[in-house]
Amino acid sequence: MKPLNRVYKNGFEVPISVIMPVYNAEPYLADAMESVLHQSFREFEFLIIDDGSCDASRDVIESYARRDKRIIWSSRANRGLPATLNELIERAHGKYLARMDADDISDPERFVKQFDYMERHPEVSVLGTSIRMMETGKCWVSPYCLSDDVQGIRLMFRNAVVPHPTAFLRAGFFKEKGLHYNEANVAAEDYELWSEVVCNGGVITTLEEPLLQYRTHEGQMTDVHAPEKAIWDSRIKKKMILRFGEFEEREIEELVHLFDLSQPIDADILYQAMQNLLYGNVEREIYNEGLLKKELAFQWLWAAYARRKGRGDMELYRAEYIKKMISPEICGYILRNVLMIILQKGKSARNGLGR
Repeated sequence: MKPLNRVYKNGFEVPISVIMPVYNAEPYLADAMESVLHQSFREFEFLIIDDGSCDASRDVIESYARRDKRIIWSSRANRGLPATLNELIERAHGKYLARMDADDISDPERFVKQFDYMERHPEVSVLGTSIRMMETGKCWVSPYCLSDDVQGIRLMFRNAVVPHPTAFLRAGFFKEKGLHYNEANVAAEDYELWSEVVCNGGVITTLEEPLLQYRTHEGQMTDVHAPEKAIWDSRIKKKMILRFGEFEEREIEELVHLFDLSQPIDADILYQAMQNLLYGNVEREIYNEGLLKKELAFQWLWAAYARRKGRGDMELYRAEYIKKMISPEICGYILRNVLMIILQKGKSARNGLGR
């Protein structure tokens, strides 16, 4: 596989490597490829692997590759999404890696805006964007646009940091840390990788502007592997929790299932688990002590609201724990986060009206 014809900077041969796995994407593939090839930022290599498609995806790729030399592609037997992504990353020559799915559409300004942000923020390892749902026009505005450290804490409870097809990765960070997708994890490969980024000192953030149109349809990988996802999610959360030290198994279960409305919650055990997170953090200095305390209180209230609304569960509203978790200095932090969520939902609604 030949790189582009010049060295860019710091040994990289091109500013951006676009990496796109393809599997049975014929109905949507041309639109996805057009959206990449018509980016306002033109200097990139477009790496594609057809992962054993049974439809005419290869023909579509070949027809575009004949017309645009930036496309470098191959086809082989099916190995699955994580393995294909690792192979594409291994072949890439770019300073940045731009993820792209074969059934989505990137905004023409996506690459230039992500490239510009990463150039101005060398501390950022992964940059996503908000997304627009193609079928409804509604917009998912990322709730993680403002604070970097908060993301690592919130990753312990759920994966909602970066929409995977919008990810823009700093290649040097991943090479330095030896990070790659877990090829055994075909259900939550992005969640596991983001957790590894955070555990290795990386910074993840997201642009508020929606720069990708996200398509939902029958048969996409998110739906195919849904039954396995809960298992992998639990494993990933447990690994992140154990960075803080040893926990009783019931404590881990309460933290892992905090937002799983199918599971009951025990406020006594959850409170002790959160206290152990705080104790472990004092010893290991993983996060700012005050920030962790505020964020755990916010997660408690957020889960309390979700559980009351979703299953009529009032366990986390017990006054004794509300008093313990919510001190006066924490109230302002919680109020700001609640207002942020309300404002972002409003933006999502307004952005869904058109464009």
